[in-house]
Amino acid sequence: MKLSGSGVSADRPCTYKTRKKTAVDGILHGATRNKARRTVLNKTFVVMVTGLFSLVSSEADMPVPDVRNSNGNTAEGTEALLSNTTGKANTAIGVGALYKNTTGVCNTATGMAALGTNTTGFSNTAIGAKALLNATGDYNVALGDSAGEVLSTGNNNIDIGYNVVGAKGESNTIRIGNTDIRATYISGTSGQTVVGGAAVFVDSNGKLGTMTASTRFTDEIQADGQSE
Repeated sequence: MKLSGSGVSADRPCTYKTRKKTAVDGILHGATRNKARRTVLNKTFVVMVTGLFSLVSSEADMPVPDVRNSNGNTAEGTEALLSNTTGKANTAIGVGALYKNTTGVCNTATGMAALGTNTTGFSNTAIGAKALLNATGDYNVALGDSAGEVLSTGNNNIDIGYNVVGAKGESNTIRIGNTDIRATYISGTSGQTVVGGAAVFVDSNGKLGTMTASTRFTDEIQADGQSE
């Protein structure tokens, strides 16, 4: 059907309104898409920033590598193995254990200030507070509170017991028990015999030893003279 004089069919849709509606829909849909895109971007930015802060925070919380525990060393305790430079295979457990060690190797110190003065000595074992505190030699062993505390430059000593402090500069010496000890029991010796050897004597300081040949010979002569 056509309207007279218009040349426009009544059944034909209005293209202007259609184009307008399409344009409006495009704007609305485009705005929606843009809004959705911005939302995604914003969320992505938040995630990235959160991840960045988490990474920075985690790196800040990571402990600083402890150089004392390199080269096969183990250090546990405040200032344990603090001065170590190139020393290897040392174990320091306790406050100030192996505190001054620099290049010493294969030392074991367990207890406060154990082997605390050692710098270059090696293969020492100190177990107990202040054990081998002043020792700077090699191959020393101390077991007990203050055991070997007085030892200095000596080597190959063994000090066992509380306050068995040793002596400055001595080497190749074994000390067991402090001066408060009043009795000693050693199992497996009574009733056992040995072939040859020499009698063992104990002096007033607790030192063990054997009689010299000349003294033994003199005693034997006196005994023979008395028997006649």
